[in-house]
Amino acid sequence: MMSNLLPGTAPVSNGGMLRVMNNSQLNEIQRQQQEAANPTKILVISGLAAHIRRCWSAAKDAKQEHQRTMLRCLRMRKGEYEPHVAAMIAAEGGSDIYMRLTDVKCRGAEAWIADIMQMDDLWTLESTEIPEISPDQEQAMIMQAEALILQQGWAPEEAQAALEDAKEQIKKQIKALAESAAERMATKIKDQLQEAGFREILSEFIQDVVTFKAGIIKGPVIRRKPTLAWSDDGQYRPIVTEELCVDFQRISPLDAYPAPHATGFEDGYFIARHTLTNETLYSMQNTRGNDTEAIRRVLEQYGQSGLNDWLDNLDNEREALEGKSSLRHHGNGENIVALEYRGPAMGKLLIEWGMDPARIDDLLRTYNIEAWLVNNEVIRCVLNGDPLGRKPFSKASAVTLPGSFWGMGVAEQMEDIARMCNGAARALADNMAISSGPQVAIGINGLPDGFDITNIKPWKIWQLLQSDSGQVPVQFFQPDMHAGELLEIYERFARMADEVTGIPAYAYGSDLAAGAGKTASGLSMLMGNASKGIKRIISNIDLALSQIIHRTYVHNMLYDPDRSIKGDVKIVARGALALIQKEAIQARRMEMLAFTNNPTDLQILGVKGRAIQLREAFKPLDYQKDPVPTDEELQQQMMAAQQQAALEQQAVAEGEAA
Repeated sequence: MMSNLLPGTAPVSNGGMLRVMNNSQLNEIQRQQQEAANPTKILVISGLAAHIRRCWSAAKDAKQEHQRTMLRCLRMRKGEYEPHVAAMIAAEGGSDIYMRLTDVKCRGAEAWIADIMQMDDLWTLESTEIPEISPDQEQAMIMQAEALILQQGWAPEEAQAALEDAKEQIKKQIKALAESAAERMATKIKDQLQEAGFREILSEFIQDVVTFKAGIIKGPVIRRKPTLAWSDDGQYRPIVTEELCVDFQRISPLDAYPAPHATGFEDGYFIARHTLTNETLYSMQNTRGNDTEAIRRVLEQYGQSGLNDWLDNLDNEREALEGKSSLRHHGNGENIVALEYRGPAMGKLLIEWGMDPARIDDLLRTYNIEAWLVNNEVIRCVLNGDPLGRKPFSKASAVTLPGSFWGMGVAEQMEDIARMCNGAARALADNMAISSGPQVAIGINGLPDGFDITNIKPWKIWQLLQSDSGQVPVQFFQPDMHAGELLEIYERFARMADEVTGIPAYAYGSDLAAGAGKTASGLSMLMGNASKGIKRIISNIDLALSQIIHRTYVHNMLYDPDRSIKGDVKIVARGALALIQKEAIQARRMEMLAFTNNPTDLQILGVKGRAIQLREAFKPLDYQKDPVPTDEELQQQMMAAQQQAALEQQAVAEGEAA
């Protein structure tokens, strides 16, 4: 009986009858038996996973129009018409030329913003005016001061005055400690940003801000990263280890799904879609809050075929625009799409999933959680670790829209203008083509049989039949050329793009600056006025950057063991401030150099004061070596000059005596 079974099948008894089951049927029965033995896993699908799926469905439906708009913006940057527009142009037989004015504007904005955001002092930490320390520490300092005063044996009035002086000194000491802690904390955060490659992340974030409705950065988050070390056995063999590091991540706005009525990350839930590799999933095992069994089930079921059930037709369009093959139709083990859910969930759902009941004090209470869903498997679920329950995301838009999660990018701002410019360019191309040569009208009755009317060449001899009307059967006429009018239309709308976006053409090197822009001082004045448009974008980026730095500061305050970096600080973002001050301050410095270049002011400033002025004026010029001597070199020069003057005076005195 067994020998007659197909490979991968087994006999199963069913009420006295023997039936054959294949591997898939056996696996299904085994799965049902496992679920019956472990009822918690059944609740994953109907409980927490179902909750996340409902939220995902609502967020996805609410974002459809925003998703289409962002895909149009991406097409405008790539210079492609929407499919239905391209079909209409092809049906009419017109030119399909696309003027990539949107891409030029966006690249100009990105370069302008990056020029400001690449500064080393983009942000700083400063201690607050009245730093806060622990009450126990402050009381200990006061008690120590009181003890020292009592040892002096002063009268009560003297002791009270001394105590007040001591308290003032303690305040100054606390301020100094806070400033020192702020400096060390700033150094720590800069090191964390550098190790995480934050410059590259910020560059991608700026591109998203300019192109799409918003740019989004996630962080700080803790990730395992492989690091290379060397053995200390004298052979210096490479050893690969894993370390927990602070990391940051750019989230594509096309993969971001806020709650339908959210105006920010803290309004309701937020879902981010991720494409994970097998290696990433495998590394998530045996980590606090992760379900290792669920991860292994996902790897076993989808590790070879991939899983892309969260994608739709809009995602296929996106992949084509980004030059990727379709993840839906070419799934492989490197692509497993997961949803990261950040938002509320009831306590009973968390306990059903398997969270420690000691952390849930009420089944009906709503908790802020982080959960990862792959198909119907919740592979991770932890409570939000932020003390204030905030989500680790920040966003910025070129133009913010009050009451809306999504703003507007530069591409969307000039969408209508780009359409008009493309229409003018297509009409210009069609007009040039049709007016580049003569149009021919031929009377069919005047032509002999087999005459080729498409063969027109110089010195051609036309063989025609005699016409009864006496009219010439072949007539030539020239269509009118309207290039001038169409070019004027194009240039007019291109100039309007400068006003709409606040990014004029001369800001990124174009010579289209009339009037005042023809002189250096006039162009500087125009650039100063134009910077008002870019300040708005940089101010929005500053706000997002401040949030990221503050979350990193809170993380270090909570989890970093180094107590010397911990203090009461405030974050100061300098992006927009630097843009306002950068050129203005340099101009004022040059003016002061000329204004103080007189004997009276030079006598007041002295050599060192003049050297300080020159150093500040030379800073933006990026000299490889500072042309201004140091204070020590200036001192030596002054001493040498004094010695030389003394020798000359001595020589004169000796000459007179002789």
